[in-house]
Amino acid sequence: MWRRLNYWQGAYGYPRLIITNYLAQPVGVPCYYENTIGLYSNAGLLQVAEGTVYPLTPFILNNAYPSVVQCAILSCIDSAGLVFNVRIPAPIRATVFLADGITVDPAVATAIYNAAHSDQVCSPQGNLIASIVSGVLNGPAFPGSTLT
Repeated sequence: MWRRLNYWQGAYGYPRLIITNYLAQPVGVPCYYENTIGLYSNAGLLQVAEGTVYPLTPFILNNAYPSVVQCAILSCIDSAGLVFNVRIPAPIRATVFLADGITVDPAVATAIYNAAHSDQVCSPQGNLIASIVSGVLNGPAFPGSTLT
């Protein structure tokens, strides 16, 4: 199993570490899966650590969810039927969510699943991803919001 630590940074400068497990070392830094996550995020991939740290320039947009405190949480099931989460830090509201701004668009979940399956993303137990069953915003929808 290969583990990659991704440091994402939003417009407000707060970094967020997201750990992704793979069956084997993915091709490229960032790989197809991480690039796909980046398409749906207002955060930029600041660093990737997997033995060697590769500093990268973040691609930052000003949008409704600019902070990495806010994440789209995708609930996944692995090949053994165990549940784990995949996160999109600082998600782009108009691209990632349905009109309610909270529910992840199924087309985005499909794109993330295809990228994860292609790069052999696995659960912390080392089982390949089998499906993404739901996705929602986790964190305040806007400053002062009570949504968590």
